[in-house]
Amino acid sequence: IPAAAEAIMLARDLALVELTGARFLVDMISCADSVGRIAAAKAKGLAVYASVGVHHLGLNEHDVYGYRTFAKLSPPLRTEDDRLALIAALEEGAIDVIVSGHDPKPAEDKRLPFDEAAPGAAALETLLPGALIPYHAGQIGILPLLAAMTCKPADLLGLPQGRLAPG
Repeated sequence: IPAAAEAIMLARDLALVELTGARFLVDMISCADSVGRIAAAKAKGLAVYASVGVHHLGLNEHDVYGYRTFAKLSPPLRTEDDRLALIAALEEGAIDVIVSGHDPKPAEDKRLPFDEAAPGAAALETLLPGALIPYHAGQIGILPLLAAMTCKPADLLGLPQGRLAPG
């Protein structure tokens, strides 16, 4: 699935947001082209928000080397440049939320030829350690990283949760 497929559908959706004034969440973006489109939409003042799956912050297309079906995801893992663009967008606020993308599949659905294997992976138990990969690599600060998993999702939903405070 080429990155262009994601970017083309996103361009269509953003045009509809601009036309209607709708509030829009782009779920689990995976490529640099999408980052640029979301940043441009936010710069226009559109109510556009974006999430990224935790796998796309720590893994890239090389993790599928040898057709490792346990790294076959939807959306698929992209290039290292895409991964770095997603991290930078998270730091800069173009991406608002980190999601687990938790979509576990039984081993018998993953131990198949790559084309036949089901996309998906467990992620609830690896959300925090996976999100910390770019932090430990010095690619993002801890506060924007943690905010994207706590107070920012709560803010988008108008909820008071996602914070630690005295009392």
